[in-house]
Amino acid sequence: MAAPSVATTHDETTTDNARPGGARLLTRARVEKILGPISDGKVDELLEALEAALTKHRQAMRTHSFQIVRLQNQIQELQNAKSRQQDDRQHVLDELLRSRQEIAYLKGRLAGLTVEFHSTAANNQDRGQHDSSGQTWHQDSWAEPSLDAKHGASPQSEVGSLRDGAVEASHAPGLMADHILNKLRPRLVETLARHLVKGTT
Repeated sequence: MAAPSVATTHDETTTDNARPGGARLLTRARVEKILGPISDGKVDELLEALEAALTKHRQAMRTHSFQIVRLQNQIQELQNAKSRQQDDRQHVLDELLRSRQEIAYLKGRLAGLTVEFHSTAANNQDRGQHDSSGQTWHQDSWAEPSLDAKHGASPQSEVGSLRDGAVEASHAPGLMADHILNKLRPRLVETLARHLVKGTT
């Protein structure tokens, strides 16, 4: 007969302590019902142990909450850094594209100026030859050349001078293109270096 009595007591304790949502109401009467008659000192020890366990649980929950918030912040920072890297990469690509377009435009302009210069030089050369031949015929036909004309530059030397000037000018577009590239290179290097530094951080 004793066994049913213990089982009944256990069932009643479980039923009485159960609360909606898993909550339990702990009183001295319920503790004595579970553990039997106990002294006041024993009850105080149990309550202190329970309070310590609850305090430790709350601290653990608070620590976990802080860790979760910190992880969320780190994830957000990583996402922001990735977004900045993508923006920087796109900015570098835009700078490279714009520089290439500027270089292509300048090369086209230099090519046009080179053609125009050679055309002008050729016209001036033909005009100089025509003028010099006419002047020679006029001097031979009517009078002796003056002292200044005898000591002046010959048409051949003038043609040679124009030819030398044309050769030097043909190298000018390349030098100008190199000068422009040298001016653009520091900006491109600085942009790439800034992108690489941000990519490593």
